[in-house]
Amino acid sequence: MVTEAVLRYGNWEKVIRICNIPVAAKMREAEVLGMDSENLIYQFAGVNHFHWHKVADKDSNDIALTLIDKLFDNSKGIPKNIYEIPYFKEQLQQMKMIPCDYHRYYYRFEEISTHNLEEYRTIGTRAEQVKQIEHDLFELYKNPALNYKPKQLEERGGTYYSDAACETIAAIYANKNTEMVVSTRNNGAILDLPSECTVEVTTYIGSQGARTVSFGSLPTAGYKQ
Repeated sequence: MVTEAVLRYGNWEKVIRICNIPVAAKMREAEVLGMDSENLIYQFAGVNHFHWHKVADKDSNDIALTLIDKLFDNSKGIPKNIYEIPYFKEQLQQMKMIPCDYHRYYYRFEEISTHNLEEYRTIGTRAEQVKQIEHDLFELYKNPALNYKPKQLEERGGTYYSDAACETIAAIYANKNTEMVVSTRNNGAILDLPSECTVEVTTYIGSQGARTVSFGSLPTAGYKQ
């Protein structure tokens, strides 16, 4: 919403918002596949915390179904702030795409709601938990000699943010044309959405900002590729 507001009303053409979820997904999936991430080709499409992605090998062979099988055998890497419940495998196989971890709130609504209500009755809502985590973090940050990344950041759900931020800055400064997934102006990358709206997609980042990679149209429900 903030990125959309800045783009729509701030009169700034070069706007980038980063998220740790795509970064974590790419790292986790390369490990699960036993492949170097540089040999994988990703296409992300959606909006922040509500995207899907395709994946192919270096020869452009779609390996989404292989990845889906392996992900169901290994849940490693799901963000700590998301309840670890599997997707419906048949649903992912039909889509031939991998959903963002936050899609569990939609695809497994009943189970997530039950879990959240139980937490509310015992250890508190997610907001209350984050409030305590951030209090603990700020206490740690009072120490000017702190020279490590606090473990609490993982519990907060913000792991890899600093890595993504530094890589974005380096890509712009050195015109590296680095492939990254960010939120920026659509510019026709997703045909189903207005060209001027904010989307989270695969881009190449250099001195001119983020250049979106065309994804095409998102498949409709029940569509079989």
